[in-house]
Amino acid sequence: MEKHLEFFITYTCPYNCVFCTETLWMRKSKWKFFPTKEIKKRLILRRRQGFTIVKFVGGEPTLHPDFLEILKFSKKLKYKTGFPTNGLMLARLDFCKTVVPFLDEISFSIHGHNAKTHDKLVGKSGAFNNVIRAIKNLDLGKSVDKFANIVVVKDNFRNIEKIFDFLHKYNFEKVLLSNMIPADGAGFKTNGLGYKNFGKLTVRLQDWEKGLPQIIKKAKLYNISIQTSGLPICILKKYKFLSNDFLRSAKTWADRSAEKKISIETISEYPSDATTVAIKTKVCENCRYEKICLGIFEEYYKIFGDKELKPFRN
Repeated sequence: MEKHLEFFITYTCPYNCVFCTETLWMRKSKWKFFPTKEIKKRLILRRRQGFTIVKFVGGEPTLHPDFLEILKFSKKLKYKTGFPTNGLMLARLDFCKTVVPFLDEISFSIHGHNAKTHDKLVGKSGAFNNVIRAIKNLDLGKSVDKFANIVVVKDNFRNIEKIFDFLHKYNFEKVLLSNMIPADGAGFKTNGLGYKNFGKLTVRLQDWEKGLPQIIKKAKLYNISIQTSGLPICILKKYKFLSNDFLRSAKTWADRSAEKKISIETISEYPSDATTVAIKTKVCENCRYEKICLGIFEEYYKIFGDKELKPFRN
């Protein structure tokens, strides 16, 4: 199995997503951009250690002033490259044209079927139109593996089939349905937006269970493949293998400390699974997938309990 490197290269973003897991982390961080020289050193080191895939994350990774240089360098080292984006920079045709030749995979953050919903959730007027321009610009270049990441909350769950209509229109073939994470700052429970808004925005597991068949029906109509993130496997029932818990591979995250006291040379690296804020409850005991499933978010359990869980028994 290929080894993944997830690299935080920016700590800034002009959007203010209501479900963001990095808001407080970005505000506290002394660093807005990971120094390019050190990024290159880290890429060389990890390539020698057998890493073959690098995903640049943030913040908004495309805001790094040397983003193109970093992508080019990664391809010279024969990495497969990718990054998630809100589409802001790619909405500029000149920028998009320079980036695409060095890109293998891209994830667009799309949280609504129209500007009203999407812009409200990301806290930025014009964001939806930026996504549309970015998609159109991307499609003018070489073929890139693109997919959509939808962070599912109450505001868009009721219209999620309409989001699939939008994705079909723009030729998306893969979608990640991400359950809202009650965390902020690399998975730490804080008073950031992802944590602060969780109780009022999260979709109940029973509603997920009830709504999934229709969502999957719509996806099949458009030949769009689905994965889910952040949902207990038992909620998916017969669609359990849509859970990306079955697909998790070893990853290393690299980022800088947010503390101003830490020197610029200090880099922390940790496996992505360490950032989880999920737990297993007694209900999960002896479930067929207990060792695979990440469980239920601890904050969800505190608010709603675990009665919605229906584990698979041997």
